[in-house]
This record gives sequence, structure tokens and C-alpha cells, in this order.
Amino acid sequence: MGYTRAYVEAHRGTINEKRRIKYSTERRKEEYKNKREEILQRGKEDRAICPLCGLSFRRLYIPKHIVTRHKCEPPEDLNETIVQPPAT
Repeated sequence: MGYTRAYVEAHRGTINEKRRIKYSTERRKEEYKNKREEILQRGKEDRAICPLCGLSFRRLYIPKHIVTRHKCEPPEDLNETIVQPPAT
């Protein structure tokens, strides 16, 4: 949306106020905090136990963990063998 020079001169205060609200430090901190909480919550909920050693990891990390730690290929039926840890 392009502003004309006349529009900017007539509505400078409104435009600046909208910009201040958009880039407000408090608003950005609140958005960051909410996003961080959401990511941490997903990390807590999306855990699984390694079928080979019994340690708990993020579900996404299990195949890499098996290759790195146990030096073997992940089993074909890995998604069926992964067990959810008990809720804490």
C-alpha cells in the first residue's frame, strides 16, 4: 500500500502511532515469550523412549540417536516400537 505525499502529511500522527504499536518493545517481548512457551511445551509433550537403551529423547531425535549412539540403522518399524514416557 503506497502512501501519497498528501496522505502522509495529513495522517502523519496516525501512521507513526501504528508503527510504534507494531514495533513496540513490550509487544515483541510478549510475542517472544508466548512463542518460547509454545516451543518448550511441544518439546515436553513430544518425547519418546529409545527402544534400545530406554533413554528419553525428543521423538524427532530418536533415529539420529540410534545411528550415533548404538551404531546401527534404525529399525523399519521404529514408529511402532517407540514408547511414550509416562506423563510427569
